[in-house]
Amino acid sequence: MITNRFAWSLSLLLSVSVWGQSARLKPRVPAAASPSAPATAQSSLNTPSPSAPGGVKAGSTAPSKTVAGDPQLQQLLNEMRSPQSSPVDVKQAVESYLSSHKDATSQEVAETLAMEYFQAHGNLPDMLDYGQRVLAHDPDSMAALLGLSAAIALSSNEADLNGPQMLQQASQYAQHALEVLSKIGPDYHGVHLTPEQFSAVQRTVKAQANVALGLIDYKQRHFNQAITHYRLALQSATPAEKATYDLRLALAQEEVRQYGDALSSLESALANPQGSPAVKTMARAERVKIQRLAGLPVSTPRNSIAAPAAPAMAPAATTPTATPTTPSAH
Repeated sequence: MITNRFAWSLSLLLSVSVWGQSARLKPRVPAAASPSAPATAQSSLNTPSPSAPGGVKAGSTAPSKTVAGDPQLQQLLNEMRSPQSSPVDVKQAVESYLSSHKDATSQEVAETLAMEYFQAHGNLPDMLDYGQRVLAHDPDSMAALLGLSAAIALSSNEADLNGPQMLQQASQYAQHALEVLSKIGPDYHGVHLTPEQFSAVQRTVKAQANVALGLIDYKQRHFNQAITHYRLALQSATPAEKATYDLRLALAQEEVRQYGDALSSLESALANPQGSPAVKTMARAERVKIQRLAGLPVSTPRNSIAAPAAPAMAPAATTPTATPTTPSAH
């Protein structure tokens, strides 16, 4: 049986995905784009970064130590990782585990795993249900607070029914995660963290909480506050996260006509060697849009630069000179 819920919560924060790399966190719930932001850029940003909170890498030592004494929890993890398992199968397995494990610690662990699983599979109602169950056991669960704040921020909009209330709730979750972080140290709740682990927990919570708050501010049209939170997130982000955060920052800067700063943010995203191809594609499109808004020359994508014309050849006496053509740059 699991004896330390806090240790489990930290293991989730220190890793990536409960069921390995095959299932990315890609919510299927729609998120309406801002009227003034490109729909493509907005839709690409409705996928949390690969280091979204919660989850355990396949092969990580953290989960194996946690589940070693609980074969049924290991079986539940295997069910979640199996490509043959449907969300219905997983939900049945989770509820079966909960019915046979009544202690609060085991229930919280299983519900946290379920929250992450359903977030990864785009099932927002079940994700919210299990996340709120976790908080009923432990209101300070940083994995649940960050997971819920991110999922609600991504899926809710001011214009939705109950949208303002949902965004306010997401903001409270993210702010509470930061409050919990401010109270912990390397030794907390019987868990000793190495300096590297403690630094990783701080970085993860600060980055994920601030990016959620930035997205909430953006959807509430509090663009200057969004800029502040995105900058704070960038201070703690990993290199892989920074490209996405720079793109989000540029969208907020565009809204307040900080075109020079927005272009700088986009250049950072494009120069990031760990940025995803999708993010870079959106950053290029956004760069063209902002250059036009600012009345600047539009950048030429590298793969569309026109080839130099071939040297002119002397025409034959009876043949008109052919004019070399150069593909237009886009």
